[in-house]
Amino acid sequence: MRKNRLLLLLILFIFFHLNCKQKSTLRDDFDYEKAEIIIKFHREHNSNNFEVIVNILNMEPNILKDANILIYTSRGEIISKKREAYDKFKAKIITDGTGEYNIKVVLEGTTKEAEKTALVLSYVNEEWDQPEKVRGFVNTKGWEDGACISSDGKWLFIQYLPVPINCLFSADPNSPFCRKAIGPITAPYRPDMPGADRVSKDGTIKHECPSLNFFNSPFPVPPNSLYVFKREKDGSFKNPQPIYFAGADGCISAFGPALLKRESNNILLFAFDNPLQSEKNDTQGDLYALPIIPGEKTILGKFEQGADGNITLKDFKAKIIGDPTEGHQGNPHHWINKEGKVFVFYDDENERKDLFVVDSQEGINSENWNLSLKLPSSICDNNTLEAQPFFDGQRLYFRRELEILSAKWRGGDFSEPSSWEKVISVLKGDGFSATDGHILGVGEPTVAKVDAHKELYFIYIIKTKEGIYDLNVGMVRSR
Repeated sequence: MRKNRLLLLLILFIFFHLNCKQKSTLRDDFDYEKAEIIIKFHREHNSNNFEVIVNILNMEPNILKDANILIYTSRGEIISKKREAYDKFKAKIITDGTGEYNIKVVLEGTTKEAEKTALVLSYVNEEWDQPEKVRGFVNTKGWEDGACISSDGKWLFIQYLPVPINCLFSADPNSPFCRKAIGPITAPYRPDMPGADRVSKDGTIKHECPSLNFFNSPFPVPPNSLYVFKREKDGSFKNPQPIYFAGADGCISAFGPALLKRESNNILLFAFDNPLQSEKNDTQGDLYALPIIPGEKTILGKFEQGADGNITLKDFKAKIIGDPTEGHQGNPHHWINKEGKVFVFYDDENERKDLFVVDSQEGINSENWNLSLKLPSSICDNNTLEAQPFFDGQRLYFRRELEILSAKWRGGDFSEPSSWEKVISVLKGDGFSATDGHILGVGEPTVAKVDAHKELYFIYIIKTKEGIYDLNVGMVRSR
């Protein structure tokens, strides 16, 4: 028995001695907080497994060569960790299903660390690399929707509500999904959030619009606003600024934002359903264009209640796009051809459940628009919902139910079947069979060109163990 104790003590001594010896390679005369850990992901071809590639910056080679890193993952299995160069490490992640894989890297023996989240989907087209969760102040526990990236990747737009989408499904302000805000309503994530004063300190929401003299709502009216974020040098998005209607307590919002970038100005495209229109003339959502300065707080207009009790919308200077009597129109996106003719693609998620395009020879601020055309049956399947179109001049991206698809344009009339190649799948989740922690579906595709790569931004829905359908913004680069 005594021999066993002595052997155990000897083993512990050797273990601690070697451990201390390994960490003693760190230099006392170097500030390791200067080091920068860069994490990149690379998806294996025709696989859901991916590589974690770690680069260590701002360290001298003679110091870094003796340093080591530790890699952790919230899911799956880490294998094949190896040193590729004095400042570069690689490891492989064997995945165990769709969902978020939070990867943490630590410079061993220091407090220096970095984190990044990979998104594993059930299918990713081979044109694209490893999807990941957008970093910065974009994603929260609240409801992020309507994602749209500017063509240069500098500005990211979303629609935000501090409740989960389950609140919409319940349609009851007293449901557990609607009673309290679970997402932020203040800086740094959501500064100047309209309607924030309707949320108490414990998160309880008053489902009312005092400025509009609307109380005891029979349906949920949580605070609601568009936000725009600026891209930082590290690829994250911060500096959020609201885009909203004043005087509406966050009860009324635009939706489906997109940015048309021009040399002289930037124009925000959006959809809006004006609640002040009479029921007879109300055509649900209509499309608008308004010059804005990205990165600054934008007030789209102001609702005011007069002494007579009537409410009016003032200072609403947006120009209408297309025919406002057509029916519901949402999620606009533009394309301008070489001749300067502007095309606006949009959807009708409420009734027709299809994709449409309208054009004008006179530019986005035109008073004269041609009749809208429906995209052909090869794209608009009669038995499914198609929505959220994005056209880059070569390929149309859109959502069909819970999947992102695309079709290459051959040229010619957008409404003709012969103008399009076969529709292909781009990104896909598990569908409604998704279990806790897994991704149900994806939508809201928009594409930017950054350096030599395309970046596809999208919304993904993850099912949490609390039964919440959490919508967040993801991104994937082209290979």
